[in-house]
Amino acid sequence: MSFNQSFYFWVFIVAVFIMLTLAFFPLERAWRCLQYPYGLDYAEGYLAVEAWQLAQGVSMYPNHDNYPYLVGNYPPIYPFVNALMFSVFKPSLFWGRLICAITALGIIILMFCAVYKKHSLLLPSLLAPLLLINTYEFYEWIGYARVDLPSIFFSLAGLFVLLDKKGETNKRRMTFAAVLFLFSIYTKQIQIFAPIAACLYLIIQNRKIGLKFSGALWGGVLLVFALLAVITRGEYFKHTVIYNANRFDWWQVYVWFRHVLRFYFFYMATLFILAASITYESIKNKKKGGAPDLFNLYALIGALSFLTIGKIGAAGNYILETHAAFGIFFGSALSKAIEGFRTGIKQRLSIALILIAALFINLHSLWLFRIQRILFSRPNPGKTAYAKSEMLMKIVSEHPNPILCEQPIFLLLAKKNVIFQPFIMSELAREGKWDQSQFVNDLENQKFSLIITGQNMLQEGFLWQYTDEMRAAIRANYMEYVESGDSLQQASWNAFMRSGIDGIPYYIYIPKKETR
Repeated sequence: MSFNQSFYFWVFIVAVFIMLTLAFFPLERAWRCLQYPYGLDYAEGYLAVEAWQLAQGVSMYPNHDNYPYLVGNYPPIYPFVNALMFSVFKPSLFWGRLICAITALGIIILMFCAVYKKHSLLLPSLLAPLLLINTYEFYEWIGYARVDLPSIFFSLAGLFVLLDKKGETNKRRMTFAAVLFLFSIYTKQIQIFAPIAACLYLIIQNRKIGLKFSGALWGGVLLVFALLAVITRGEYFKHTVIYNANRFDWWQVYVWFRHVLRFYFFYMATLFILAASITYESIKNKKKGGAPDLFNLYALIGALSFLTIGKIGAAGNYILETHAAFGIFFGSALSKAIEGFRTGIKQRLSIALILIAALFINLHSLWLFRIQRILFSRPNPGKTAYAKSEMLMKIVSEHPNPILCEQPIFLLLAKKNVIFQPFIMSELAREGKWDQSQFVNDLENQKFSLIITGQNMLQEGFLWQYTDEMRAAIRANYMEYVESGDSLQQASWNAFMRSGIDGIPYYIYIPKKETR
């Protein structure tokens, strides 16, 4: 069987065209979110609060003997960069989202360069980041001011600079990589998979150098940790370790595994076939003294990191790095197959792998095109979101401190105090790590002039954001906010504010003793 040397490009043309076209949607979402001043996610506002605390010279890891009951879930790098902007400009989600958008573009570039640097093949280098861009998770999280994309950027940058084009390293490269890995870990503490891959790779290549690098890297991690713990009088340890050690639920792993198969079945099948081929070749090469590829190790560890999705409170952000690792692995594996075809080494096997990969990735892209409304279904801010948020901003501005609001950006913009973080504090109360009695007592005494949530607090049923005791106190002592004396107008207003269309629903409550 004879093939033109460029046949591999044409067999992927459908996938390239479709995924390049669909890539517009995540980029458009990032642009639209940058222009929206209010919250789109329940956690991004609290990162803005932490940045504001740092800008004011206040610790983002408070003691919980009294208010504020807030948790600094993450290390300080991302809030610190935000704080630099807040020291010049007013509090805003813009800067955090801009950081995430820039690092998302950086991840795309790094994925392309990681494959191209080693293989100098355009097609696999292009497909690698396209497979990440066209995921449900990337589309959702590119719009949020969260730590995930910046931390992944630092991880990939560390892997990228560790080796030169020939796969060799030196002291300068290892030092630079170690610094980038430190940045990744102190942006998000669970961002350890790329550093682990780097350490394993270097140990396999040269045991002495690898152990020295590992000791320096993890020693540096522990040193920074100890310094932060001392500076915060132990609160850094409590907030980032004890308070983050949430329960693990295998049901969540099962749900997300089904999610992956639903969206990426053909892609996962391709990865399995390529991995099986590479594993077979690696076993053969081991006898000849061959060493594993750095990004193959990263993909393997990235696959294992999928299990972190079982942590209570985890969401699609926990598999973003898995997508990035898999994309680079696919690009690298396809490149090796193309090189085998070009050089004539095991040409039949190489052609078979290229054709199978092309078939499955084309099917994958066609499937994504078919389900694009679901793939890109996370709401973007539109007219409804703007109108609701402006109304809510007016209500918040008119009420005195303290106010309980799940979207703290409204409180920051209205210059109100942010004193409670519902989800994490409720989870800590359930786990016995925090005594909720003072907060529940304050609810019973109607301390808060407003309570703004994303759920109906007057209905029965379990909610992650609040304990049963908190909800009981709210139901007994608070009532729905009344905007209009006309019942029909009030019902219409409630329906509008509680709509989840292109934004977050808002349920507003006031103390029962209050009248309008």
